[in-house]
Amino acid sequence: MNNLTQVANLQGLSPLFDQRVVESSMQIPPEYKLSGVEEKAVFTKAVNDISPDNIIHTPKSGMMVPVQLGFGKYCQREVKKLLFNRNTEISAYINQDILQK
Repeated sequence: MNNLTQVANLQGLSPLFDQRVVESSMQIPPEYKLSGVEEKAVFTKAVNDISPDNIIHTPKSGMMVPVQLGFGKYCQREVKKLLFNRNTEISAYINQDILQK
């Protein structure tokens, strides 16, 4: 986000990284931050009445940027070339039939 906003001479700031928010969150005991396997339980409860339900209950997805997506496709293509090529040194150790399935 930082690189993308700097291109437009902007500085993008995440409210969750505000020093006051971070310091306050460090004061919350860990048992209140987790509710079973739900992370950020306190935060979720704090914004539950001001955020749409579909936002609150959206699963984590990571923060993919176009570079990561492109790099992932490049890696996938190169790995496939390596694994499906019967002339590579590693091919003797790979069961091509299982990979094809």
